[in-house]
Amino acid sequence: MKKILAILLCTVLLTGCSIDLETKMYDGMDSTKLPDGAYINIKKDISVFSSPKLIDVIDTNVEDIDANLELDTETIGKNTIVVSYSYKNKQYKYALNYNVLDNIAPIYLSAPSSKYVLVNDDTNPCDSINIADNYTKVPTCEVVGNYDITKVGTYNVKFVIKDEADNKNERKLTINVVNKIPSSPSNPSPSTPNPGVKFSWVINTFKTDKTEIGLDVSRWQGDIDFEKVKNAGATFVMMRMGVSNKPEEELAMDRKYKQNIKNAKAAGLKVGVYIYTTAINDEMAKTLADFAINTLDGETLDFPIVFDWENWSKFRTYGISIHDLNKTFLTFANELEKRGYQTMLYGSKHYLEIMWEDSIKEKYPVWLAHYTNSQTSYEGKYMMWQQCSDGHIDGIDGEVDIDILYN
Repeated sequence: MKKILAILLCTVLLTGCSIDLETKMYDGMDSTKLPDGAYINIKKDISVFSSPKLIDVIDTNVEDIDANLELDTETIGKNTIVVSYSYKNKQYKYALNYNVLDNIAPIYLSAPSSKYVLVNDDTNPCDSINIADNYTKVPTCEVVGNYDITKVGTYNVKFVIKDEADNKNERKLTINVVNKIPSSPSNPSPSTPNPGVKFSWVINTFKTDKTEIGLDVSRWQGDIDFEKVKNAGATFVMMRMGVSNKPEEELAMDRKYKQNIKNAKAAGLKVGVYIYTTAINDEMAKTLADFAINTLDGETLDFPIVFDWENWSKFRTYGISIHDLNKTFLTFANELEKRGYQTMLYGSKHYLEIMWEDSIKEKYPVWLAHYTNSQTSYEGKYMMWQQCSDGHIDGIDGEVDIDILYN
């Protein structure tokens, strides 16, 4: 008997077999098989980051399956989820296989349509573009087409950018190989200075029973007379609390923040704060939230704390995906929510449309920046609209942003 057991043990070890005690508890069924008559069909291809619930992607006749189970869609490729269910009064488990796909091509944040190149200058034209992808942190770029940097001439080629799922985006490029880079034409100074936008005009144009008109300020506005600002018709002011221009740069308090919030409140204005940030990961987002809470030190606000991310020209150099940036915002918002504060997202019309996920813009209030003297064409929801950056109001020397609040 001992000899037989030894042989069996050796066989198990040599073949790599194992006993799944958990599966054995479920009527001895193999999780790769279904009992006769049962079916669980799952949608094979699921979009990356969609995180659907099981009920949204299966068709089945079994019972007691965890329909609200959320599928992991953070990584493209083959994925497996093991689900428990019952069929004809017996309990089972089954491994469902699904494929996570990324079918969204990378985008150009900036790219020249033509470029001058000196003869024998082998600089890669791809260095002149800025790109981003929803999933891939560093999309690839190549110039497709023939051009000769040793010979003066005009060559029509194209940029081709690609993510790791092989989604591509092309853009035409004209390369001009020259002996001397032509000088840029000088732009003559305007005969009259830009008068900017008068605060009174914004009130007359956009003030209704459902709107309020206010400002956003920072140290660049210097010392502000908030009594005069209020008398001019402003009812609120958003002020910069902190700033960080590079991910490696430590957050610094705006040098006029404490003065601004004290004096704005004393004048009877509603107040809110924003932080100009270059946070690119969860750790930085948590540091940002700590900074906001510690700086406020119990100060009450009339608006959610604003996450202001604008350093788009450097996006390619940060080695992050669009989704990574959206996760950073969510981490910041979640940290603030734990401590009783809400969050608002600031963004220009263009970047709200191409860089921020719909789920965020639907859940959190948006502060839209779109400089136009007519009604904005932005189609998403927004709580506040930054209408101009060259406003003029009594109480501030120089230009200031003017904002419209929708109640």
